[in-house]
Amino acid sequence: MRRLMSVMAATVLAATVAGCGSGDDPGPVSTSGDSAAETSVAAPPATPDDDVETTAPPAADATEDAAAATAAAPSLPALEDADQRAAAEAVVSFWALRDRLSQDPEIKVQELASVARGQAVSQTVSTIQAQRDEKSVQGGDTVVTVEAVETVVEGERYAVTVCLDLTDVEFDGEKPDRSDLGGDLQRITYAVQSGATSQDQFFVTEDPMEYEPCAP
Repeated sequence: MRRLMSVMAATVLAATVAGCGSGDDPGPVSTSGDSAAETSVAAPPATPDDDVETTAPPAADATEDAAAATAAAPSLPALEDADQRAAAEAVVSFWALRDRLSQDPEIKVQELASVARGQAVSQTVSTIQAQRDEKSVQGGDTVVTVEAVETVVEGERYAVTVCLDLTDVEFDGEKPDRSDLGGDLQRITYAVQSGATSQDQFFVTEDPMEYEPCAP
């Protein structure tokens, strides 16, 4: 069960938010060209090898990779509000980096500062560190489909609900049995906020680690 839950955070990662900012389905969002992207799990608190400074400048390669992943993702034509769109793309970038951290133990967890803040950082660090302590390496990418974006505070805070498709995600060459969780498709809602110094950039700030199955 520990390995199974570790899949849900490192590979994965949902309570549905009532009422979204856009009434239309924004459609599937993939974080990479040929394969989609992104991942997370509730794991016991672990002390990472390196302390994470959530306000530290992100590493250049992490920022560039996340930006490239977002650029490669399909557009969200239904989200006409620019801030709602930015909030949705923040979750896509968050998952793209989560997958990379689970796939490559050489990437430092400090790079999370480029896509997340607060509890979302500490939760993800705990998850990734637990995987690395077990020398578990992820294969495959998570496909992220944005289902709804709700405006909490205009221009500042949003609730983004996504469906995570873990079909292609495996660990150490083996695909986990997710039948007890309702299958490979899991829904979760993230809290997203604008940056303290720039409202043009949004970060995932809360990862509730609460999932429910979503329809294919």
